[in-house]
Amino acid sequence: MSNHSGASLPRGVIIAQLADGQSNMTNSYATLTIEQPQPGTTLVTLNRPEAANALNTQMALDLRAVFDGFAAEPNRWRCIIVTGAGDRAFCAGGDLKERNGMTDAQWQDQHLIFPSGPSALSSNARCR
Repeated sequence: MSNHSGASLPRGVIIAQLADGQSNMTNSYATLTIEQPQPGTTLVTLNRPEAANALNTQMALDLRAVFDGFAAEPNRWRCIIVTGAGDRAFCAGGDLKERNGMTDAQWQDQHLIFPSGPSALSSNARCR
């Protein structure tokens, strides 16, 4: 797989497919970057390289917002690529430093966010 410049994307997952080549992804996110390298392709980059792109609460909220948008219009998306910023990792998993400072109730609240993120899109994904 390569990006718009032809460079290899060593980490990344093709999640779904944008039919009309247009995007309404104009929001800005604290922990993600969203790019349209070419019509029909959206690149979602986990952007916490200083933490090996570990999933914290803010990233979970950002991912939920992005993927809720994708799921709301599943026929518009041809290709969504998820990758990670930096050279260390695609995503190290949960942010254990953030978890260390949480109460059990805060941790449980955080985990309610995750099921509504990318998994919401996968139930609507179709190959064309």
